[in-house]
Amino acid sequence: MKRILPLLTTILFNLCYAQNDSTKIVNLISYLSKGETLNYSVLKTRIDSNVNKEPITKEEAFNFKITVKDSTDSNYIISYYRALDVFATPQLSNLEENLQQKLIELSTIKFDYETNELGAFKRIIDEDELTEKISSDFEGLLNILSAETNDEKTIEFMKEFIGSIDPKSLITVYAQDIHALHYALGASLNLRDTIEFEEEIFAPILNAPITMIGIVYCDEYDQENDFISIIQEKRVEGDFMEKMLDFVKKHKNTEESINEEEFKNTPTNIYFHNTYQYNSVYGVATYIELFKEITVEGKNENLKRIDIYEISLVEE
Repeated sequence: MKRILPLLTTILFNLCYAQNDSTKIVNLISYLSKGETLNYSVLKTRIDSNVNKEPITKEEAFNFKITVKDSTDSNYIISYYRALDVFATPQLSNLEENLQQKLIELSTIKFDYETNELGAFKRIIDEDELTEKISSDFEGLLNILSAETNDEKTIEFMKEFIGSIDPKSLITVYAQDIHALHYALGASLNLRDTIEFEEEIFAPILNAPITMIGIVYCDEYDQENDFISIIQEKRVEGDFMEKMLDFVKKHKNTEESINEEEFKNTPTNIYFHNTYQYNSVYGVATYIELFKEITVEGKNENLKRIDIYEISLVEE
């Protein structure tokens, strides 16, 4: 479909470096057809380590897909689909087959979202209705278990499981996939420079905004093979530890004491290194890696947690 693509409507990143062509502009624009489906696999890796113990690594894998419901000169409407792995725990994997099937049907997540005509993310459609549906589906899961099993431990586990999940937070988790896929779409990339930025993100658990500073640049551009790789690096800035202290004081036991000065002065660092790779002709994400490293330097031990979230396009 032909589109009107005035460069003035695109977002200038001024990011990339290209050999022998310092003035070349790459317009990273999504070209998808109505009915087109893209399948992605996800690998989540968490590594916990400190100076006194061997690192502990945990992995989780799942798939999701997106399907273009509509494509116009002004927007895309895209469906996101993922089946939750509700059988990751022994309590649920031992249920009867017909009950497992009902759980799968009710735990499937599907919603629509909108981008602009260039592929830049705009919004999740009917988010309030989606929140209500997730709450209703969770109640349905619990009702099915209560009606069809006498296993009190399983029912109690499910009650705790449902009670620990906030539907809006769950939507935010799924939206991570969408934001990652569409991160640089709609941008005009000047293949030379690195751009600095500052952003404010909201941390739900702290119920407070956090300031981050970073840079964005192009790691590689291969015009012949329709490939571009964009790197985003950022770290937490400002009074993050003071906000952490406020959170700990609010939720600590009354008998616990906190050395506030020592807490605020504990060296803590949160670093992000995110890689976004696209087919530069069709504006389709082919590989995303979201890397987060948290380090805390205590008196007796140094703690480090690394989270790696990899999204890979599954070729048909």
